[in-house]
Amino acid sequence: MPATERRGKRGQNNRKPGTDGALGFRPHFASCLVWNGTVASAETSYSGLNGLLTPEESVLLLVDHQGFQFANTHSQDGQLIVNNVVALAKTAKAFGVPTILTTVLEDRGGYIIKGVQDVFPDQKPINRSFINAWQDKRFVEAVKKQAARLLAGAGK
Repeated sequence: MPATERRGKRGQNNRKPGTDGALGFRPHFASCLVWNGTVASAETSYSGLNGLLTPEESVLLLVDHQGFQFANTHSQDGQLIVNNVVALAKTAKAFGVPTILTTVLEDRGGYIIKGVQDVFPDQKPINRSFINAWQDKRFVEAVKKQAARLLAGAGK
């Protein structure tokens, strides 16, 4: 059986090629870059003027930066994560990068952290009930509306 038809173990992605979701590619969070539909990896190299990021062609996705999301994070200090994401938000705002904010189950999980909301005081996060942001039509439409060729995401 070809590798593309093999069934994965529980928890693995078992999607067939070409069925990568509403945007035509499978976005990943944990601070990744998606460039023209290709997930950037260590083997991917962008050089020259085409490798430069521009605010007009980019969008920053800040996904689920809520206090409860950091409660069981033991790989890094929670305050360090908060400081880094607030710095990322401030940088995006300073350079005019459109930014989409989301929360999940806000009524139970709490609001987006104050530091991020303070950077974008007039922007209301998209509050989802789906754990996977890409399953929420409002989130997908907000991303499509930006018509960006680069998605930079940070999420918990």
